[in-house]
Amino acid sequence: MPGRVEKVFLNKENEQNAAGIYGLEFYRLGLPTTVVIDDWLPVKTRNGDKSTIFAKLGDDNALWGPFIEKALAKFHGNYTHLDGG
Repeated sequence: MPGRVEKVFLNKENEQNAAGIYGLEFYRLGLPTTVVIDDWLPVKTRNGDKSTIFAKLGDDNALWGPFIEKALAKFHGNYTHLDGG
């Protein structure tokens, strides 16, 4: 469904936020719940190259995948609660 992912983000300018703050809206028991995250992502360094530990950036370096994963981790408590589905 085109546009469905965009509806999750409350920042409607579809650009990187200068303050590094993003709001995402999920539903719990049918009620909207806003989750606010920053743009700091967990990374690892291997042979001098840095990459995100969990969700990877898109081919075009899109951040929406790791941001949604971070917000879902916060929504459920932490990244450990996402392990294994």
